[in-house]
Amino acid sequence: MNMYSHPQDGPQPVQDGPQPVPTRHLNDGRPSYSSTNAEVGSGSAVPTVRRLAEPPKPEPGQGPSSPAPGAIAKNEALYVILGLLIPGLPALLLKEDKVTGGIQLGLWVLSWILAFFLIGFFVWIGVAIWSAIDGYQAANLWNRRHGFIT
Repeated sequence: MNMYSHPQDGPQPVQDGPQPVPTRHLNDGRPSYSSTNAEVGSGSAVPTVRRLAEPPKPEPGQGPSSPAPGAIAKNEALYVILGLLIPGLPALLLKEDKVTGGIQLGLWVLSWILAFFLIGFFVWIGVAIWSAIDGYQAANLWNRRHGFIT
């Protein structure tokens, strides 16, 4: 039991660092403790810790400074051509969510079915351009996330 604790208080927690010093006694005989803070008169027995400077935080778009071990840079032009030939494949290969690639691939299959009515050619061109742009952006994003500057 701490020499400043009162038997009615129960066990006292162990504290590291400077211990508060009793200054005066309350009416019931228990000691009152002064603050060990730099701020005198705050009434708290717990010392405060202040940082002199905050650690630097990376910016949201900032990637790693060097390439990740074992990573290989993705060629954006290759994924553009792949997106034109088989729409949806670049998104399925590069993106974590496969929904965009599945939609593009489904529209590509639908465009082949609609090709009998001549509207499928326009759908195919639209989906192929969308997939080519998406493939370029996905490859570029993959390269930046893995530390390759493009």
